[in-house]
Amino acid sequence: FMPFKRILFNKKGLIFDVKNVKWINSYAWVPTAYKIENTNKAIIFFAARNSSNESDIGYFIYDLDKMKITKISNKPILKRGKLGNFDDSAAIPSHVIKIKRKFFLYYVGWTQGKKVPFFSSLGLAIANKITGPYKKISNAPIIGRSKFNPLFVATCFVQKIKRGYDMYYTSNMSWKIKNNIPIPRYLIKKCHSKDGINWKINNDKIIKFEKNTEVAITRPWILKLSKNFVMFFSLKKINYKIETSVFKTGEIWKRKKVFDFKINKKINFDSKAQEYASLIKYKKKLFMFYNGNEYGKNGIGLAVANFND
Repeated sequence: FMPFKRILFNKKGLIFDVKNVKWINSYAWVPTAYKIENTNKAIIFFAARNSSNESDIGYFIYDLDKMKITKISNKPILKRGKLGNFDDSAAIPSHVIKIKRKFFLYYVGWTQGKKVPFFSSLGLAIANKITGPYKKISNAPIIGRSKFNPLFVATCFVQKIKRGYDMYYTSNMSWKIKNNIPIPRYLIKKCHSKDGINWKINNDKIIKFEKNTEVAITRPWILKLSKNFVMFFSLKKINYKIETSVFKTGEIWKRKKVFDFKINKKINFDSKAQEYASLIKYKKKLFMFYNGNEYGKNGIGLAVANFND
């Protein structure tokens, strides 16, 4: 492990407020950032809810130099699916990667249940340019329920490796009734693909529970920092907090906190919870887009750290 000083993130507060966008009724959750090549801009995809609490995917463009939003999509760029499809109640972005000149948008699809509130699966939509239009490759998920993931799968991160792609994804291990409400318990697993479309699933658990009080581990996001791979993920006990694990070649992912938020009492959208972080490296800075209290009900926040590799 190449040690470095703990990275200190300065909170910039809520940068994307859902009240300002006509087509959004509430929420902008699971911000999914992608640095646009050869520009000073990033595109941040997010899920926004309508009045029936169903989610579609939109985006905004963020100028990383001026630190301001320059464009917001005037409608969703990827909508939930038709009635009965795996994504008929929600389409939620998770990760974008460029594969052979095309942009692969991996997303989570939700459908509602009766005994449990929802089932989720992973879908894929592909575009020729980063802003779309995105076309779903199928009305079926690319990863759904199976022998190794019998309950549901959710947010993922896809990493290019020498022989194809690794995916780190969320898998639910159980549903338990607590105060008459079904509560899922999920962690992060890994699978592999040669083409980014067809995935070979096994039971490879990567980030596991370390205490009984941990009820959810989700939203993996990997960055290379000082020759280490660092995974940011959301860990829930009572509320979500953002944690990190570090990977050293030949070893396993080990939990190690590599960052802190600088205390800022003026910023309170994330006073109880911070979750669903996605990060970009740009000009010796790290930009962390994330949600706060109530899973992004108010919008998307930003925290920035100086980091020199």
